[in-house]
Amino acid sequence: MKVLELKVCGPVSSFRRPMDHNYQKTFPLPPPTTLLGLAGAALGLSPEEMWKEGSKIGYLKCTALADRAPGTAKDLWKIRKIKQGKIETSAVYTRDLIFFPAYTILYHGEVELLSELKKAFDDPVYALSLGREDELVAISENRLLEATSAHPEFSGTFIPIDIREVPEGKIKLSLCQEGFSPAPQTVKLPVSFKVDKIGTRSPERSLTFTFIPLGIKLFVEGVEAFQTDGRIFCFWP
Repeated sequence: MKVLELKVCGPVSSFRRPMDHNYQKTFPLPPPTTLLGLAGAALGLSPEEMWKEGSKIGYLKCTALADRAPGTAKDLWKIRKIKQGKIETSAVYTRDLIFFPAYTILYHGEVELLSELKKAFDDPVYALSLGREDELVAISENRLLEATSAHPEFSGTFIPIDIREVPEGKIKLSLCQEGFSPAPQTVKLPVSFKVDKIGTRSPERSLTFTFIPLGIKLFVEGVEAFQTDGRIFCFWP
């Protein structure tokens, strides 16, 4: 199976959980729509072009792998709420940040599309970011590879499975490094959007994903898994 593999890194990133407000926690990895948005930026697609029926983005599958455990911090924002031209109230928001993240990002689709995307990442139309617009990333590797089948034991990635619903005996969790490791996170996330005439974006399709930290290995029987360079991953349907 042919895949496009990117190695990316940056000074800071954050991937806010959709329902968080005053305390905006981050996922450890860029979620699916962030990865698709990265491809759209490289190709020069507007939000309307990205999510319209028949868009190139709709034919891509994607995933991400953490290449190292990054640093973390909390950022405080003071928000002033204005009503009728006057400051009515203010509030302090807390946002989790990831410092010096490094990821392997993988795309799968028709070979022609992957080749086009590879060229686009060599010379992107728009600046490439993961998270907010100013959270820029650099690409150190950009190559087409052949992925092979693998044993479904995952670490430092996300899978399109709600592990709470996997029958006992078909799942096994183990620590792969000493010390504290955060627990896997399971969350329902959008994987596609629809954009109305004024540019408002709303979720069109959602799936449940489990984010698996680097310090944990999670075996899930029956999941179709692949590998490149010894790293194991799967794509969402």
